[in-house]
Amino acid sequence: MTGEAFIRLIRERRTVYDFKPDPVPRPVLEQALEAAVWAPNHGLSEPWRFHVPGMKTRAVLAQIYARLRADKRCEPDTDAWRQTYEKALQRFLAVPGMVLVGQQLAEDPLQREEDAAAVACAIQNFQLAMWAQEVGVQWSTGPVIRAVETYELLGIEPKKEKLVALLYYGYPACVGRSRRSDWREKTRWLD
Repeated sequence: MTGEAFIRLIRERRTVYDFKPDPVPRPVLEQALEAAVWAPNHGLSEPWRFHVPGMKTRAVLAQIYARLRADKRCEPDTDAWRQTYEKALQRFLAVPGMVLVGQQLAEDPLQREEDAAAVACAIQNFQLAMWAQEVGVQWSTGPVIRAVETYELLGIEPKKEKLVALLYYGYPACVGRSRRSDWREKTRWLD
């Protein structure tokens, strides 16, 4: 890939919210995960952790997601709550694939900060690798990644690992437009 092609890939990548129902082949996911671990990381700490839920785990995760969504929007034990729950459940289960991304928590606060940046770089590598294979990704940081039930479901010790993202992925049904301000507006040249 030329430098120009790589820059085009970066510019054309979009967050995708609507996916076709077609499953993404496992080798595509594995290639993106391999790209993710090549992110820069201070002292080769490799703080990222990837959790790929199978159908059984996804079903339980969907219930956690739907309950949190319904609790946030409606009074409990109402028709509105049940409708919101069902809609959220179906929406979650309709996503072709997902990966939860965690950060191994270092004891040193400075290392934790550097590791957070490394995990974000790994996520960007993952997104670009998926986009290069015509697969879209949505990076979500919603309540489901902070829920105690999610940590228990995944067998994660909260003092040792923090979930930082739920990456939904699939072939895009719709790709939105995006724009960025000119880089020159955000850049200062110093003597």
